[in-house]
Amino acid sequence: TVPILSQIGLTQNRLCKYSEALRYFFDGLEILDKSNFSHNFFRIPLLNNIGETETQLAQFDKAQARFQECFQLLENDSSDLDLAITYKNNAVLHRDKGLYIQAQEMINKCIEIEEKCPSTPDSDLSEAYLVKGQILAKLAMTEEGLNSMLQSMNIIKEKRGEDHPDTAAIWNSLGSLYSSLGKYKEAKQALENSLNVSLHHFGQDHLE
Repeated sequence: TVPILSQIGLTQNRLCKYSEALRYFFDGLEILDKSNFSHNFFRIPLLNNIGETETQLAQFDKAQARFQECFQLLENDSSDLDLAITYKNNAVLHRDKGLYIQAQEMINKCIEIEEKCPSTPDSDLSEAYLVKGQILAKLAMTEEGLNSMLQSMNIIKEKRGEDHPDTAAIWNSLGSLYSSLGKYKEAKQALENSLNVSLHHFGQDHLE
């Protein structure tokens, strides 16, 4: 039941229906709280999902508390991938708060773990490089940021294909970075690519 609720919540999050996503995540958390077995295997991903969604809603204090609980649980129940995801989510939180140096430190820790772990999903590593690129761009390290975003794109294209839905977010970030560099032709093409992928996979209702 808990994995199904988590998956529904992730789908709602991807559709930008954040309040509905939280409802499913909290339903899963309530089931775990009432259970009598060790459930960190489920609890840590749920807390990360809740914190990620709260970050998207700019509920930063709540999100920070979720991630802190994840770190505490991981001290006794270590999982490399869960630890990497927690670092990545913390990086995004600090990026969105404008704390770019701290965000850079956290995303570097995430990537270090994911590159060493053979079971890291391609999509997770690609997302980490995208987040790193966004943070570097905020730090005015534009060339490094561009290279990181392109690395993110290459991972997805190589493993999942050029039309994978994850490429939409990467194209969007590339468009913003190209625009800031005055490369308006490249920016226009990148943003059009993002729009086309979003329309193909999610429809017009997802254009926010």
